[in-house]
Amino acid sequence: MTVHTGVAAILVASGLLPSAAVPARQAAATAPQTHQIFLAPFKDGEGRTIRLAFLGIQMHGFTVDKPRNITNHAGDDDQPCFLPDSSGLLFSSRRDGRQRDIYRYDISTKAVTRVTTTPDDEYSPMMTPDGRTFSAVRGAQQQLWRLNPDGSDAAPAAMHVEPHYVWVSPAKIAHWQPDGQGAGTLALVDLESGSSEVMASNVGPSLQLRPGTGALTFLSRSRAGYWQIKEIDPATRKVGTYAPAVDGGDAVAWTPSDRLLMAAGGKLFVRENETDRWIQNADLRKAGLTAITSITVSPDGKWMAIVATAAK
Repeated sequence: MTVHTGVAAILVASGLLPSAAVPARQAAATAPQTHQIFLAPFKDGEGRTIRLAFLGIQMHGFTVDKPRNITNHAGDDDQPCFLPDSSGLLFSSRRDGRQRDIYRYDISTKAVTRVTTTPDDEYSPMMTPDGRTFSAVRGAQQQLWRLNPDGSDAAPAAMHVEPHYVWVSPAKIAHWQPDGQGAGTLALVDLESGSSEVMASNVGPSLQLRPGTGALTFLSRSRAGYWQIKEIDPATRKVGTYAPAVDGGDAVAWTPSDRLLMAAGGKLFVRENETDRWIQNADLRKAGLTAITSITVSPDGKWMAIVATAAK
């Protein structure tokens, strides 16, 4: 399931290899879906050199091994977040048919442990900038709470936030506010002052911090209806276009080595910056995954968490 993107792009350009088929963008489903979380061994930036005649080509490949369902049960599991040391991940789960709580999965022992036990729903776990606590959205008021690893409260509730958010600094988050028309706005929230500033409109819910830059990556819909991946510097508010989105793709992730991945349907694509194109990296439909809604790569680059519906 490895695609060596450097040589693939050369063969595509020379006509020796057809370009990866990009699926047509599908309309968002309106009916609620049950999600499952899969974990797959991942090799980030595996490289080697091959020779075509007298030409030596350095290739950068990516390997995604067979995904394994780590939350296999009848409920809904979503929003995985890797721990800083890549030893496990936090995720939200609805296991009693009513309440959503935060659970932890340990990679070495394969154990699943319930973390939060309050009377309210908790969802959208995210490691905080200090690396010692995590945040979650709690209750009908959607308040942002800071929690200790054992689920106890580490700080009082902050203001209302939307479930799609990222930390951009110790005192600021960016979150996606839906507009009811298939997109929304990207707002920067100061947790100390309570102020909120809209930074972009016609934005999708997938928000990612680009490694080593502090830039925030998001999907943006043009006036013509095309989706693009854009970046914004939260400090300067400067916005730039990074790449067009894969047709049908909603899930975006960065690898620790600054490679951009995108999922569409059950396929995984990697952005080849040298040739400015998307190359299909893996077809996870072969492992029983169909509609992928989220992908996340661990900090050590060895694991990928995938949220998807499984083929029946």
